[in-house]
Amino acid sequence: MQENELFENYELLLPTRYEGGYLILILYQRIENKELSEQFSSEDIKLILEDIAKKYTQPIPQSERIIRQLLHYMLREVPEQYGKFELSDHAIRMVELVLYKLKNPYKNYPLKETFEKYFVLRAGDIKTIVDLEVKFGREFTAGHKRIINDHLTALEDELLEAYQKLNDILNTDNESATVIVRDFTSVFRKFGERAEDITYAISSKDGFLRRLRNRVEEFYFLADTLKHAQTDEDLLKLKQYQQEWLTATAIQYDLELFFKNVDRKIERIERQILRASTKLKELQENFSRNSNFRLLVKKLVNLCLDQATHKRQIIQFNPRFPLKKFVYERPQLFHPIRYDFGTTRNNQLINIESDKEYERLQKREIELEIRRQEIINHWIENGKGIFEQETSLELTQFIDSILSVENDLFIAQNVAIDLVNFAVESHSLKLDIRPELNTLIEQNTWTWKMTIHSNMATLFLKK
Repeated sequence: MQENELFENYELLLPTRYEGGYLILILYQRIENKELSEQFSSEDIKLILEDIAKKYTQPIPQSERIIRQLLHYMLREVPEQYGKFELSDHAIRMVELVLYKLKNPYKNYPLKETFEKYFVLRAGDIKTIVDLEVKFGREFTAGHKRIINDHLTALEDELLEAYQKLNDILNTDNESATVIVRDFTSVFRKFGERAEDITYAISSKDGFLRRLRNRVEEFYFLADTLKHAQTDEDLLKLKQYQQEWLTATAIQYDLELFFKNVDRKIERIERQILRASTKLKELQENFSRNSNFRLLVKKLVNLCLDQATHKRQIIQFNPRFPLKKFVYERPQLFHPIRYDFGTTRNNQLINIESDKEYERLQKREIELEIRRQEIINHWIENGKGIFEQETSLELTQFIDSILSVENDLFIAQNVAIDLVNFAVESHSLKLDIRPELNTLIEQNTWTWKMTIHSNMATLFLKK
């Protein structure tokens, strides 16, 4: 439906109170109470409109006009029965939505039990990715999410209503302090119970998300174990594990996003509870003001009695006693209203999405670096093995052989550096460097002639 159509049909979809709104509510209520048949007549509608006009002191509308307007979406004509109507499905759903809002079934149901009923993960519950999808997939948890959202909405409405009751108790005039405290305690107890329930619910929710993350990581570890798969069978398993991990990650992201919205709603509710706690201070100030006022009135009465004398059925005060034209004024206790100017700003966490391509490239570079280090260690061990078997090692030729096999100057350079350092630090080896340039396989690369001798071989050569 286009936007213009929506605005044009707004009054037909949601009629105003005196143009059919109250009529639909009363028809639904009387049908539910068996006071009216599901198929009612135009005369029944006319009588109800008269009752509404009389109750709210409104002019009686034309029943034919109201029926003609409501026939679009709210009323349906009964086939082959002239003058008979019935409520449409849209009208019934609209009234049930209003009733659900006012009489939410989750008002007196603990929030923690709602979390534990629909979002609980025990050891052994999720054995395969199918179990995870069936239990916590987007389609399977849609109803559970709606129930929790309805529960939080009911809880928020309940605390708003309780907050208003606290204001009404503080603003009352003709109640004693005992009655005010009793009523205040009865209402304020609800905030304490809801705060405790929210604390338990958050703990249950956090525990569920922690166990879910651990289970999703297990799917990742299965795929990670086959990252070096070679056979076709292992490659198929790797692809399967990777797909299962992606599915599990999507479920985890969906649930974390849902619970992030839940956290925002719970934060609003907690702010309401915190605001309600300030009413305790207002109650104390109210009693303090009333007490001071009573003390002042008592002092004034005692002063009047001391300064007054009774003569001939009248009260005569001492001429020096100050008199006022008005001896009594109704006290007005003003409570400052709290205005939220939105000056508080909360830090926002930036959710950085993972880059799969970048992650793959980084993993590949790390693997190449590890492989290159393994090759370097292998050639170093080969060079040390030559020291043990022979009396000398032509390092220039050794570097050239590494380049011919590995075709990597970085590997050859690091092997040469490590062998030179090993020869310098060793007491049984000696490094001999001659300023004779030798060209290596690598283009534009030269090196001096370097030979590593054992000390015994050096002594033999000198002799």
